Amino acid sequence: FLRETSLLKISTPAMLDNPDVCQIVRQHGASIVEVNPTYAAIEKTGRTEEILSLFDALNRLGVVRQFARSGRICITRGTREQLDDYLAEREKERLS
Repeated sequence: FLRETSLLKISTPAMLDNPDVCQIVRQHGASIVEVNPTYAAIEKTGRTEEILSLFDALNRLGVVRQFARSGRICITRGTREQLDDYLAEREKERLS
């Protein structure tokens, strides 16, 4: 599983003046996590393409003030991990 997290700061006055902003946020499955008179903070977690799609849509409206995203984080889908095997082998060697 591979995910990224992003935060966008957008202008609150521009958000209130343009109903497309909230519609875009909802369509992209993002969350508004903070609103004050100056800015609103939006969080989006997902694949890189989903995050960039949200950013591009909001940026075309000219409301994005800041944009930050994490690096990719991931875990494997397998139930057996090579690291587990390695650590078990090391433990056997240590106890021998």
